[in-house]
Order: sequence, then C-alpha cells, then structure tokens
Amino acid sequence: GMQALAASLFFTSLTSLDVSSNKVGAMGIQAFACSPFFSNLTVLNVGHNYIGATGMQALAASTLFPNIKSLLVNFNGIEDAGLQALAASSFFPSLTILDVSNNGIGVAGSRAFAASAFFPNLSTLNARSNGIRDEGIQVRTRSRMLECRRLRPHLTFPNLRIWMWTPT
Repeated sequence: GMQALAASLFFTSLTSLDVSSNKVGAMGIQAFACSPFFSNLTVLNVGHNYIGATGMQALAASTLFPNIKSLLVNFNGIEDAGLQALAASSFFPSLTILDVSNNGIGVAGSRAFAASAFFPNLSTLNARSNGIRDEGIQVRTRSRMLECRRLRPHLTFPNLRIWMWTPT
C-alpha cells in the first residue's frame, strides 16, 4: 500500500500524485509524510481515504513537500484538529489550491485557518459541506480580508475563488 509507495526510490521525479479512494488511512499517510522521495510533488490528491485528524496532522508537520501547489484532502474526516494543524503549518508555502470539503470541519477549524498567515498564494479554497452555518469565516488574501457568510456554490474574487459551507 502507501507504505511501500513511500519507501520507493522510483518516484523521486514525480510531480503529481493521485491516490484518492485507496483506503490509505492515517498510518499510510503518516508513512508517506516521512518519505523523502516526493519532494518534487506539486499536486497531491489524497481525497476519500479517511486519513482523519491524525493523518492530516502528520502531513501538516512534514517539511518534505515545499513545492505542493494543489492539496486535495476532501472526504477524509480531518475535522477541526486536522485543519488547525494545517493552519499552523508553514511547510506549504507554494499552496494555491486547497480542497478540504466534506471533512466535518467546524467553527474552530475554520477560524484557525482564516487566521493563518501561512498561505499567501492561496487562490482556490473548496470548503463545501463542512457544517458551518451562520458563524461565518474570514478568508485572508494578499490584498484584503473577505468575510463570507453562508455562501452558495462559489464566489470569485480577483485573488480568491471560494467554495464555502452550504446549509444542508
């Protein structure tokens, strides 16, 4: 599985990796997060693998992915703790696209991410279906702070496209 992939020397020049819907789990993503063989990745899709907060915390703590521009962690049950770990991570300086949709993220996680200064290049945030209702969230862009409340499928701004939480 993912542990074997993480230990393989054959992927050192890989720039895009999609392991979505492969039952990776927290242990698999923890092994991957420790692998020095994927430092050239610019796109990582680990959606639909239920890595949970533990797996997201391991990924967020990894210093081995400085080139990732697109990170898709949708449908993983990362909840507030997982997004809070990512929000506190300075190890994704190139990130422009983030998909954290359908992860059980609440107010605490969204507020932590909104307050983070570590994502200056973020241009697309997909945070649909996480249960945020009227609490709202502020999303920081390079040029301004945007307050978003109960937004429907998407809004496009000059620097940021947002897919926000929609009522269920």
